[in-house]
Amino acid sequence: MWSMEINEIIGKNLAQLRKEKGLTQREVAVKLDFSDKSVSKWESGESMPSVDVLYKLGQLYEVKLDYFVTEEHTAEQHEQPKAPTPAPSRYRYSRLIISLLSILVLWVGAVCLFIFTQDVLSNMWIAFVWAIPASFIMAIIFNSLWGKVAHTFVFISLLIWTGLGAIFLQLVIVDNIFWQVFILGVPLQLATILCATLVLKNKAHDPATIRARREYKKELALKRRAKHQQKAEQLKQARLAKKDERQKLAEEKKALKQTQKEEHLNTQQTKQEVKEEKLQENTKKQEETVLQKTKNENIIQDLS
Repeated sequence: MWSMEINEIIGKNLAQLRKEKGLTQREVAVKLDFSDKSVSKWESGESMPSVDVLYKLGQLYEVKLDYFVTEEHTAEQHEQPKAPTPAPSRYRYSRLIISLLSILVLWVGAVCLFIFTQDVLSNMWIAFVWAIPASFIMAIIFNSLWGKVAHTFVFISLLIWTGLGAIFLQLVIVDNIFWQVFILGVPLQLATILCATLVLKNKAHDPATIRARREYKKELALKRRAKHQQKAEQLKQARLAKKDERQKLAEEKKALKQTQKEEHLNTQQTKQEVKEEKLQENTKKQEETVLQKTKNENIIQDLS
């Protein structure tokens, strides 16, 4: 009962947030790499998304995780959660490790089969050969759950040729060299290529996918433009700062020249004043000498 109530609350909040963003269920499914049926089940309360999916939905709708499970919301819950960058990579690495562990279990089984049956049956090395296509089967299963569609078709191609190789070697063991089995791989490979082209082309031409791709390119272009504008603004500020520095140096140089010129004029004026004073002193001495000479002549005339 409690689980149903939580599912209904989460579904109601998901539908309300999607409508506020103006998105369709198909567009949300494309952004999250899910089917639109899954999104419809989440919003109707038939199923509940996992925690990592809720986290992605929180980033898409710019709300915190507790927003989905509460009926009355606050302004703080509308803030987009700031998550560390390695969070998505952590889930990707965990899934990769789970897939590799499953394949490793398969190879452990092949090793056990080889060890415990080599005394009873000969040529049990073929178990390792059959483990290769079996590994690709496991890879296809896990990639269909977590990986990209294009990688699934790559694994299918590898499964075809490794499986045919295993069949050929199995026939060689029973002294039946039937190399024509590889001819079967040609139509199978062509069928895989055609299916991959059809699926990927339909996905690429899906209106929601095209719209999401355009929005992504638009966001990327806006980020590049903002980065370019920021860089241009920084260069402009650097040029202005350099220009101000040059202007300041020119003003300081001009002020220094003006000061030197004033000091030179003051020095010339001082020298001129000193020269005039000396000239006045010499003139005064000459006048005194003439006066004294005249006075002496007058005295001599009086005595005579």
